[in-house]
Amino acid sequence: MTTIEKSIVIDAPLEQVDAFLIDTQRLPEWYPGVAAVDPSPGYPVEVNSTCKITYKAGGMTMQSNFTTIECILKSTLTLQMDGMITGTNRWSISEEGDGTKVAIKIDYELAGGGLGKIADKLIVERMNDKYATTSLENLKSIIESQ
Repeated sequence: MTTIEKSIVIDAPLEQVDAFLIDTQRLPEWYPGVAAVDPSPGYPVEVNSTCKITYKAGGMTMQSNFTTIECILKSTLTLQMDGMITGTNRWSISEEGDGTKVAIKIDYELAGGGLGKIADKLIVERMNDKYATTSLENLKSIIESQ
């Protein structure tokens, strides 16, 4: 299992950051590679709600399914990922000074057994690490400009 952890402080109130994070339709604006989202009603706030996310990266189009396994507004959102990549995606927010700290922790495995593990170490892990960093930077830029 591969783990990626990143965080950033956004100069905005917790409520504003929380509202933005749970607005699934805005995900393609700030998370690299996300081309389309198809959430079920209540996603991501309701436990067991789902969202199909289409990614485009490296000339490939992939789909992942996300299921909410925990949502504590203004605190934590934990999603189960299924598809070519399986695992969990955990977002947490907390007040930090006059701003809001946003942290992401991704624990995942790439499908494909041994070949998947090799592809992860050679390509996917670096890409996911970069995307996590870029997503937080984009999130900060968008929210602070509102």
